[in-house]
Amino acid sequence: MRALSTISSVLLITVCSTGCLQKTLVNTVYISPSAVVVSIMETDVRSDKPALWERLAEEHDFVLDVNAGNHSTAQDLRELGGRSIRTAWIRRERPYGIVTEAQFSDLRALALAVIRAGETSGNATMTRTGCETAFEIWLNAGHADADDIGFHRLVLTEGHFTMADGFRLEDDNAVAVPDGKKAVDGIVTLRLRWIDEGCQRE
Repeated sequence: MRALSTISSVLLITVCSTGCLQKTLVNTVYISPSAVVVSIMETDVRSDKPALWERLAEEHDFVLDVNAGNHSTAQDLRELGGRSIRTAWIRRERPYGIVTEAQFSDLRALALAVIRAGETSGNATMTRTGCETAFEIWLNAGHADADDIGFHRLVLTEGHFTMADGFRLEDDNAVAVPDGKKAVDGIVTLRLRWIDEGCQRE
């Protein structure tokens, strides 16, 4: 399904298949009261072309694309509607390493962008009641599970999660990681609730 391949290419830990640049991708979605930032770290980036000149050429093109802000991860985030896209080198020699970040208005905006990027149906809602924010996403994902949807690791910049369905909570309930929840009748539904730091309950 194109939806899952699109999402996983941007937002999941993965290793590229033979015939392209080999890399390990690790994403983190940072949730703050004012915005959401997707941070994608690519490490051990190297070409697996059979000939040395082909490997050097492919890796040279990668370096040029990163420096110009036109590498594939930046393009994918741009197509999702990410703003303020920036990339930093963490290793400038083979195997290369970079971190690319993009900003979205909130978690619902990111979820809807991911849904729109794929050939599937779904929706996402986010509501705030007092100090608590509630988020829900459902996706027609066939036989997929929560790990395939693209929310690999969600981190609150402040506050803590108060409820999770389809995630396990870690680090004093500040981090949510998909728990492998399976699709039911082809639908995967994920839910989170959290409270911002310092919010005063009425």
